[in-house]
Amino acid sequence: MKKVLAITCLLVLAASSMALAAEPHWRIYVQADDGTGNYPGPVMTLGAQPGQADNWSTSDQEAAYSADTTNATAWAVGRFVDQRDSIDKTWTKDMKSDLEPVGYVPPKKVWEVRVAALSSATYPRTGLWMKTVGSTTMIPSTLPLTGPVNYTLILTWRPLEDVDTPPVGTKWLIPIPGVHPTTFWDIKVNADTTGHVWAQGLKTAKVPGNHAGMIAGGYQFLFIQEAVPEPSALLAFGSGIVGLVGLAVRRRRA
Repeated sequence: MKKVLAITCLLVLAASSMALAAEPHWRIYVQADDGTGNYPGPVMTLGAQPGQADNWSTSDQEAAYSADTTNATAWAVGRFVDQRDSIDKTWTKDMKSDLEPVGYVPPKKVWEVRVAALSSATYPRTGLWMKTVGSTTMIPSTLPLTGPVNYTLILTWRPLEDVDTPPVGTKWLIPIPGVHPTTFWDIKVNADTTGHVWAQGLKTAKVPGNHAGMIAGGYQFLFIQEAVPEPSALLAFGSGIVGLVGLAVRRRRA
């Protein structure tokens, strides 16, 4: 009986900690252009906000392509299924809940991003950049339950083959600025995790100005917030693997 009571208390404490440990309200602006600052599309906003849901909430904004189809602008948009009508859509504002990454399975918070230009674009390359939003809290570097966090951008699919465009699987570690700068990250300036700088940006992919065109034909990225891997955890994992290999060897010899 005492054991059951103790376990119950621990579960209640854990649930209480989860409820209290929430992310602050933070946002990042993401924008695409022709790589020189011209033909920028509407600013996409991603981030976390108390009271929001991960699929759709009142703060999310659906992309409105019909208002801008003649300007041949480059677009960066989010992507998720609208729970109100079960339609796969793109978004110029994608705010997730304030649940920490450790509350997800696997323990990471993920935003889908599409990048492309509208069909009448004439520029050959497309840039992508980000900046923080001064009216909200700076991107958190540490969270109560998750601990230190990293922010990464991963290219998961590209519509065009090009030697100067990052290949699928390219990963960038996004820096966490100490203050709100005007621009804090640029795909043409910052090296990926292998140290390579893709100074040409992305080869321009042209799509129809609608949800389906952007979802099917745009560059596909994942923006991820997750815990910084701990050296001790990696060491323990490695020790565990070594132990399993040793056990397998001993069994084979027996």
